[in-house]
Amino acid sequence: MTQTDGTVRPGQGGSFPVELPALVRDGEMGHQQRIDTVDDYCDVVYDMGFWVNPDPD
Repeated sequence: MTQTDGTVRPGQGGSFPVELPALVRDGEMGHQQRIDTVDDYCDVVYDMGFWVNPDPD
C-alpha cells in the first residue's frame, strides 16, 4: 500500500485484500467515497485509505 505522496506505507493493509472481494460481492463498493480522477485500469476509483489506516494521526 502507498500513501498519497507515493511513499510505501509498510505494515498496512494486510487484511484489505481479503476484505475487498466481500465489499464488491455484497454491493458495498457503491457506498464508498469516490475519487474524481482518471485511472487507465478502471472506470471508478474509490478512496479506501480508511480501511488500511482508520486513524491517520
